[in-house]
Amino acid sequence: MSNSIILHWFPESPFASRVAWALNYKNVDYKTVVVSQIEPRPLRRPLDGGYRKTPILQIDDHVFCDTKIILEELEKRYPEPSFYPTTRSGLPTQGLCKALEIWAANGLMYSVMPQFSAADIPESLYNDRAPLFGLSSKKEAIADAPYLAIEMQAQLGIADELLRGNSEGKEWFLDTSAPSLADFHFGMCLCFVLKFVDETLVKKRFPLLLDHQKRFLEVVKDKLGEGRPVLSEREALEASKSKSLFEPIAISEDSPLKAGVLVSVTPLDTGKIPVIGTLVQLTAQEVVIKRMNEEYGTDVFNHFPLVGFSVLPVKQ
Repeated sequence: MSNSIILHWFPESPFASRVAWALNYKNVDYKTVVVSQIEPRPLRRPLDGGYRKTPILQIDDHVFCDTKIILEELEKRYPEPSFYPTTRSGLPTQGLCKALEIWAANGLMYSVMPQFSAADIPESLYNDRAPLFGLSSKKEAIADAPYLAIEMQAQLGIADELLRGNSEGKEWFLDTSAPSLADFHFGMCLCFVLKFVDETLVKKRFPLLLDHQKRFLEVVKDKLGEGRPVLSEREALEASKSKSLFEPIAISEDSPLKAGVLVSVTPLDTGKIPVIGTLVQLTAQEVVIKRMNEEYGTDVFNHFPLVGFSVLPVKQ
């Protein structure tokens, strides 16, 4: 049992950057696999079963899909420093961090997506992503961007209001003594804005957010995989043949789904491609399925969060 941790990513992905920051912050030793930014990704399919978003995190024969479940697994395995420090007044932050993630990753982040300079995006990349986000043609996207910027600024205004808290502003979003996952969520979004949209806007209208971003990147050692061992996709497939100790939690008797049934797990937002496998575990927040690929000789467990996903029985 090697417990080798492998981040499958491309550094341009803001969601992948958030996981790299999390690994750095917790001082986790990990390797990386750089995947193609666009489909097809045939050598990733034995690991993800069709889940096409990036990143995924591989720990031996366990593959964690979606950053929500990746971050939760890292917190379980590496509890210090915690992603959920208490506020300065002693209040817990875990529930609030999870709720804010849904808004940051969907509301705020989705308001940033249309602000890309569509003219500069390669045609192949635009065509790969456009169906996932319901985007129009590049010509229409360029024409709409100035008007959609109004909504993005409103979203940034909410983040600014949350950080401000009082007339002087807080060091971290939830007034904690160290960053919480809320800071990771907003750090991801603002990094995207600064890198691909309009740094001038943030400097002029949201200086508190910009100051927070500078503090945050210093704390999380913003190296984005620099110096980490890089594996090929085939080497990652071989690593998946190392077996981790796994004792599934029994599924509740009142659950409509039982262990051993074939299920499909599908994102509810974008990339609605079902991943099909045998149900192994179903808790209040997580679903785990097992999948085999005879061609590559892999036998992996796929972990998904329940928030943002549907789990349905497959009719045979």
